[in-house]
Amino acid sequence: MLKASKNALDLIAKLKALYPNFIIYLSGGCCDGSALMVYDDFKLGENDYKLGEIENIGIFIHVKHYKAYLEGKNLELDAIKGRGSEFSLDYELNEHFLLHSKRCEI
Repeated sequence: MLKASKNALDLIAKLKALYPNFIIYLSGGCCDGSALMVYDDFKLGENDYKLGEIENIGIFIHVKHYKAYLEGKNLELDAIKGRGSEFSLDYELNEHFLLHSKRCEI
């Protein structure tokens, strides 16, 4: 299950005003480690898994990372002040997204 905090919804609204067709992608590492990246020109492939949508914005991850780390977890998209990855469109807004996860309890 994917939900969003008020901070995340506010950041999404700001980004929509600038980039109406962006997506959020949980990167699998490299230069910035695992980080939520905001892109408006990212080409999704067959190995990209859609975690869900918040305010009609798709949130994606590579399917192997989903199965290894997030499958079976409740997820909350959040946003905090401070710069995240300089490769992400939210960088200039001095805010960035975070993804909190909790194991589902039965």
